[in-house]
Amino acid sequence: MHHKPCGYYKFGNKIQAEINDYNRLKKIDIRIPEMIDMDVENERVLKEYIEGNTIFEPIKSDCMKNEYVEQVKAMCDLLYLANTNIDYFPTNFVVQNELIYYIDFEIRLSQSHWL
Repeated sequence: MHHKPCGYYKFGNKIQAEINDYNRLKKIDIRIPEMIDMDVENERVLKEYIEGNTIFEPIKSDCMKNEYVEQVKAMCDLLYLANTNIDYFPTNFVVQNELIYYIDFEIRLSQSHWL
């Protein structure tokens, strides 16, 4: 975790935000790695390792499957209903056994001008 200033994010307690975001994503039923442990004092989170390539690999090699796009769209539907936005950067998604996992726990509440 870093503490560099960021104009569009205001974290407050970053480790607690990570825990809260993880719990929110689980409640929304987004496919994410399990949080195995956390060290609050040192701001460390131990996550389950999701083996596979990031979605960036099929994108850059022009081998993107429609099934992957549909899985992300299904995630979007759940997230939008929960007024939640995630970081859609391709390296935040890993493909394991043809399933897409969002491996970043960071979220933001959706803003009306995004919808």
